[in-house]
Amino acid sequence: MPKYGIIQNGELVLSDVQSDGYKPIVYSDIPEFDQVSQYIQQGNTTELNDHIEVGYEIKELEVQDESTQEPASGEFIEYSPRNEQRAQDMTIERVSLLEDVVLTLMME
Repeated sequence: MPKYGIIQNGELVLSDVQSDGYKPIVYSDIPEFDQVSQYIQQGNTTELNDHIEVGYEIKELEVQDESTQEPASGEFIEYSPRNEQRAQDMTIERVSLLEDVVLTLMME
């Protein structure tokens, strides 16, 4: 993480080296949060006499429906979760292999 910063026009400008006007950055401890339903975002930046303090905010994740809408058609298309689709593909492969074995045995 960058070690120094300066606030210009209300924005924090970061640097790995200390230049004129730049102050050391002190990052707040990351608070505990539920990683399933929350995420961390940079919060308030406070300029103090000898350093700049950067805080964090806990935000709630927005749960999205598994259906997605295609922008051009306006129709909803259901997409199976990746693992479920892989399981279906493997089942189809197994059935095909069994059919090949049965056909081979019938021909013998």
